[in-house]
Amino acid sequence: MTVVPHFREFPLISSKQADFERFVRVCEAIKDGKHLVLEGLEQIIRLSMEMNPSGKRKYTSREIVNSLRMDRRTAICA
Repeated sequence: MTVVPHFREFPLISSKQADFERFVRVCEAIKDGKHLVLEGLEQIIRLSMEMNPSGKRKYTSREIVNSLRMDRRTAICA
């Protein structure tokens, strides 16, 4: 991963620095395998949705998390 060290050495001057810090937290969570459990994936989704808050999104974080929970219930019942 070369992006993180680069922006650690040359920080962003704009408000994008806060998005970068969230990005790093998402990368670390995935590296630690937290995306493999529902709770960790929910945390990653929430962090991701906090990035670029003025951006246009098709789904809310609540809709995404609820769909994951529905998939989990379906898999358990099957």
